[in-house]
Amino acid sequence: MPRKTKGEKCEIRSEELCPCGSGAKYKHCHKKTAKRFFRYDNGDVVAEVPLSPELVKQLKESAQSFKKIFGRAPYKSDPVFWDRAEIKETTFLKRTKKVMRAAKIPEELIFAYERTGLMISSESPAVSPFEKKEFLDAVSEYIQLEQEGIDPFYIFTYLDPQQYKSLIKIKTIIKEISTVCNLTINYTVKSIKIKNEYDKKIYILSSFRSALQSIEFISEVINDVYRDECLIISRAIIEHYLRIKSLRLENIDTKAILHETFASRGLLEYAIRPNGKTDYSRVISYDGQPVEIGYTYSSLARRTGDPRDILLYEHMYRALSNFVHRDASDRIISALRKEDFASVIADVDDDEVAGTYICAKIIFYYLDEFLKSDWINKKTAKDIKRKLDQLSPHIDILGSNLEIKELGF
Repeated sequence: MPRKTKGEKCEIRSEELCPCGSGAKYKHCHKKTAKRFFRYDNGDVVAEVPLSPELVKQLKESAQSFKKIFGRAPYKSDPVFWDRAEIKETTFLKRTKKVMRAAKIPEELIFAYERTGLMISSESPAVSPFEKKEFLDAVSEYIQLEQEGIDPFYIFTYLDPQQYKSLIKIKTIIKEISTVCNLTINYTVKSIKIKNEYDKKIYILSSFRSALQSIEFISEVINDVYRDECLIISRAIIEHYLRIKSLRLENIDTKAILHETFASRGLLEYAIRPNGKTDYSRVISYDGQPVEIGYTYSSLARRTGDPRDILLYEHMYRALSNFVHRDASDRIISALRKEDFASVIADVDDDEVAGTYICAKIIFYYLDEFLKSDWINKKTAKDIKRKLDQLSPHIDILGSNLEIKELGF
């Protein structure tokens, strides 16, 4: 908490270094701007900027809204714009950039804003010549990188220009995949013949529809304001992957899946153990016979005979499970490493690069497996395979990054 200011105040002397940290004398920096620096008798230095009528109105509305929700007036220690206090800095930046792009603000100005934290116009009265120079230098940096054929925004990541280009391409392709799959799957639905209620085609297509909803959600997240919540959803795609692969290899009895579905909807009863407790591994069928339905994704991963599936489940699936309880796990681990338990309550930063890479690779695995069923319509297979062929090289390029390699996936 800052000390309370006491006593009289006077403006910083002209020959002193400007408190903004530019290294210039005050008279050459903020002395002639609307943002002025003052020192109180107790030594505190404060900056003052004239408030516009619009800002005064917002402050009054914010205080009124605060009192309505909290039932009290704001304390001095409460944030001024309290309803935005819980937004992480990175999330706030992403949302701001989204609004700026929607307003068609030039990309070089958005770049300079992210680079400097400043948004300067020719009529910005509160900025110093040094802040203007810093902002204009960032604009020049953007223009130079763009002229070199490089996406300037790569500098805000741990990627090189080529890897960043692949990251952007992956986002676009995943969005296109959800569109292509929604349309082209109809060719298969119209062309297949179902033998009976135990035909595995029913369950593979049902799984596909469910997985496609997950892909659509992931596409929205990675192409909007990225959040690691999409990694929780990607766990479901791993489950669908193991399920349809086991169905293709006939490692799952479709009768068990059907009875499990009925029981989960309350249409059939679970068996009862001798001790009177419910046995969730068995369901009583309509003819009164017990049907074994118990299987785990761990057992499915082992029964496919593919070492990659064991790695996928044992390493990646378990790692992604961490995000379900992320607030408890990552924060505590971070606090232990820093030996600072106050950081337990700190936010965990989202990793857009790693998250997008993981989701893309899982989506690729799932759709590649889906196309291995020989009854998939050729038009469906051709359309989806074309998108996977476009996605694959970009996954490889992004995967060449050293930090991505450390994921072990």
